[in-house]
Parts: sequence; structure tokens; C-alpha cells
Amino acid sequence: MQISKTAEITNNKLKRSVFFILGTLSFFTGIIGIIIPGLPTTIFMIIAGYFYFHSSNKFYKYIINHKLFGAHVYNFLTGKGITPKGKKISLISMWFFIAIGILFGYNSIPPMIIALILMLGLSGTFFILKQPTYR
Repeated sequence: MQISKTAEITNNKLKRSVFFILGTLSFFTGIIGIIIPGLPTTIFMIIAGYFYFHSSNKFYKYIINHKLFGAHVYNFLTGKGITPKGKKISLISMWFFIAIGILFGYNSIPPMIIALILMLGLSGTFFILKQPTYR
């Protein structure tokens, strides 16, 4: 699949409807992430962009042309990757909120859950670091 500036709408109406609903849910989750600290915005906009790419040219163009996150979404979807600043911010904020969650819930979170959180944090770190760096 080649990502472009114009969406490639699927012919299957059911699939298009499901993709549109998933794109809209991802979009609104991303919007909430602008307001709520710790909830990421860009990743949900990337997911929304992917689903809109297959379901709605209007919404896909809105996502990739948005002044705040559009360039990040488009660069990621086209395989160009993440900027060094984006990687740095992602890793710092991810580990900050992991640390806050573990520190404040240390006495009430079972050790297995803490281990799971740390493993998921490490997998997220490796995922971010393995993405191409876009300058």
C-alpha cells in the first residue's frame, strides 16, 4: 500500500463503514489526548489517518493537513518516520507517566502488573527507537 495525499477508498461498503468508525473513535481519542496529560495525541491521529485513508478522503486530508499534527501523521504513514524531537518527547513523556503511575500506586499495584507495565514500556521504547528518524 502506497500512502499518498489522496485517500484510496475501499470499495467494500461494510469495510469502509468500519474503517470510518474506527478512524472517528481514534480521532476523538486523540482530541481528548490534547486535553488529558499522559494520553497521547499523535499516535491516535496516525491510527485515524490510516483508517480515513481507506474510508474518507475529506477526513484523511483534514488529518494530514492539520497544522498541529498533520506533518507528523503524514511522515509516519509514508514511512519517513519520527523527528528526533518527537522521539525524545515520546520517550520522556512515556517514561515520566510510567514512573508516576508506579510510584503513586506502588503499594496497591501487584508486582506482576508493575513488571507488565515495565515490559510494555520497554517494548514501546524499542518501537519508537526502531522507527526511521525524519529530519
